[in-house]
Amino acid sequence: GTYIEDDDPRWLFYGLYKKMLIPNSFEYEYHIIGYCTAYKFYYFPDGIRLRISQFVTFPQYQKKGFGRKLLQIIYDDGIQHNVKDIPVEDPAPEFTRLRDMVDLINISKDN
Repeated sequence: GTYIEDDDPRWLFYGLYKKMLIPNSFEYEYHIIGYCTAYKFYYFPDGIRLRISQFVTFPQYQKKGFGRKLLQIIYDDGIQHNVKDIPVEDPAPEFTRLRDMVDLINISKDN
C-alpha cells in the first residue's frame, strides 16, 4: 500500500463501530468493526466516481453481516452525493462475493 495524503479532500474514510455499555457503569466503549477508504474522481459530465481503495472487516466480525452493512452505507452515501460509479481497486475474491450479494439485495429492493 501507499501513504494516503490526509490533507487531500478527495479521500473519504468510512468507519463502522459498535458502542458497548461498560458493565456496572454509565460509560461506553467503542469497538472498531471495520473501515473503508475511497477516492473521489471526476465523472463526466457532472458526477463523481468513488473508487474503493481499502475495505477491511476485522476477523472477529467477519461473516456476521457487518461488511454488507458497511458497503451499503457507502452505496447510500454515494447516492446522496451524485456518485455515478463505485469501482474497486484490485478486489479480493471475498470482497467480490460481498459486493455481488449487496448488489443483488439492492436490485431486489428496487423491483
